[in-house]
Amino acid sequence: MREIYKTKEGFEALVNTFESMSDDFSLIVCSAFRYALGRRTYIVSVVCNYIKANIGMLEKKHLPLLVEEIEDAEKFNMLGDPCDKREWLLLKDFINDYSKSNNTEKAVVTMTTTESERRPL
Repeated sequence: MREIYKTKEGFEALVNTFESMSDDFSLIVCSAFRYALGRRTYIVSVVCNYIKANIGMLEKKHLPLLVEEIEDAEKFNMLGDPCDKREWLLLKDFINDYSKSNNTEKAVVTMTTTESERRPL
């Protein structure tokens, strides 16, 4: 099995597999984030800590969207209990600091009026 990656075609297939896994991984983490946002259980700290520990593996295009969703939930007081709100706001700051230190460009985020117009992750 290892011999196949010594060829150019095999190496390209391996790279494509990792790129696909990276995108899938990022979408799965974003789904967990959306599930946990607004919950009032231990899952909030689990998801926030997991995102912090694996932020380098997430697609950079998703980071500003996570920040936007935290800010939207904060506007409507939907971040959960005070302990959950603290976790979300710390995560927002962590993502912003990470983006600045890694020169991750912020995507242009447009406000929309209906849920159907929101951009999917």
